[in-house]
Amino acid sequence: MKIIKFLRRPYLSMIIAVLVLYASCNEHDSELNQTTKYSFKYDSYNSTKKAIDNIDALDVKGLKFIVNNSTLNRFDSKKQVLDFINNSLGHTPILRIEALEYFDVDGQNIVNKAIVDSVLSSQDYELLNNFAKDLTNYGVDMALANLEEKINLLDLDEFEFNKYNEFVNQFLMIKDDMDNNNIDLLESRSGWGCAFAIAGYTLATVAVGAACTPNPTTPIACPLAITRAVVAYGSMIAACSD
Repeated sequence: MKIIKFLRRPYLSMIIAVLVLYASCNEHDSELNQTTKYSFKYDSYNSTKKAIDNIDALDVKGLKFIVNNSTLNRFDSKKQVLDFINNSLGHTPILRIEALEYFDVDGQNIVNKAIVDSVLSSQDYELLNNFAKDLTNYGVDMALANLEEKINLLDLDEFEFNKYNEFVNQFLMIKDDMDNNNIDLLESRSGWGCAFAIAGYTLATVAVGAACTPNPTTPIACPLAITRAVVAYGSMIAACSD
């Protein structure tokens, strides 16, 4: 009987309610503390790899001749480079002038300018800086693995992660195109400055968007065009010269 009377006391209901609320809050806090872990997906690179191996080699000497001997203004000079890159791909021109926004910016200045333009952030600078160091010291595989780990530690949102996922796919395409052209810009002898500039140009181009005219019948055409633009950029800048 005493037990029944105890159970009927109003404060017992209050105690139970508090305990239930406490357990619910703990569960909610636990869910908040569980960050989303992302992993890079390489579908874009895998679908483009064969096409990269089949495109014509980049005429670096021809490109340098155009750039070094141009008497045109900044926009028209870029238009010449744009036509040269599109022609090197052997299909309907798809690359747009926006993809060459930072083509005449050398070294680490490219990332600084992209930050001023609100295309990239100081956080992007740090990630690219570490990526370039890892690339120079340990190679591509370790650089990509470390980048993925750093991104997860930062707990970026899905939009920011997708930007970097596109970046790593594009970067692997660039490396393949450089290898096919015997352009060793990403080797340790080129140093951090070259790696940082190429990584910065790649991420800035991805972040700007609108790099290509949409081509629904050939979805790999845009990644190929951006790849060729970055390889052309790396072949021209002082940061990557011997």
